[in-house]
Amino acid sequence: MTNCLSKLLVDLYYKCVGLKNRSKKMRINDEEINLTQLTTNFYCLERKEDFWTKKETSLLKKILNYKIFNPIPKSFVDSAFFGVYDYEKQVYYGGPRMVLLNYDIYNGEKHALRGIACVSDDTENDNYLILDLIGNVSVKNETISSLKKNHKVLTKSGKDIIFYLKQYALNKKYKYFKLFSMENVIGFYWKYGWRFQKNITDRHYSICDERVNKLNKIIANTDDFDDERDIILKKYFDRYLPGYYNDIELSKNNRWDKEHTEYDLINTLERQRWELRFHGYPMFWKCH
Repeated sequence: MTNCLSKLLVDLYYKCVGLKNRSKKMRINDEEINLTQLTTNFYCLERKEDFWTKKETSLLKKILNYKIFNPIPKSFVDSAFFGVYDYEKQVYYGGPRMVLLNYDIYNGEKHALRGIACVSDDTENDNYLILDLIGNVSVKNETISSLKKNHKVLTKSGKDIIFYLKQYALNKKYKYFKLFSMENVIGFYWKYGWRFQKNITDRHYSICDERVNKLNKIIANTDDFDDERDIILKKYFDRYLPGYYNDIELSKNNRWDKEHTEYDLINTLERQRWELRFHGYPMFWKCH
């Protein structure tokens, strides 16, 4: 009786999230859209041309779930997924090399789309692979997590995606795997081998490791926009932001909006440096 009840709860879970009946948005026709299965959970769409075809673009729009990337703005997600839209030719240029899709597997079939990652080639260096965007929904509810395990629902985490992409970079013989990290996940990427410089020395590693640990503690114990966090970022991490010390370039744009007032950014340089953080801190993983 207990087993039947728990199975019913699993089925109800998938039905509630719109997946038991395989809604039109999530339905995938592998042959029509050339979706490639990489592992049991991972599928991908690779861009073969300079732009996504109309079928590929249509597929991506059906698949894309912006909630996976919350609170990243929709405009940023669209840019990472599709590239730049050419209104004359009505196609997107400069999209990612590959979009990786992480599905829950239930009874041997794809169900919940749990994670997505976009990777592309660096336009300035062919030896660099860029992680444009990654998002993955963790299973936080203990009851659901236990039910998934008992009924052999196969799930993969964001860490699993990272490990797969690192191996992908190795297989493709890239020299570096680069990304732009938001401040609250610097510690996550640092843990899995990403660094602020391409060839970090042992001494610099030790210093950075201490600073990353300090930032992690502050992030874990303070509000999102805590003054102490801002001090640590300015003192140790903002120096890695591209153009951070170029006062001439930073002072060119004198745009002002409500957020600047809310965070007490009283001059142009402060506002511009603050906005650089939005684009992330460049970090490198050396492919061995």
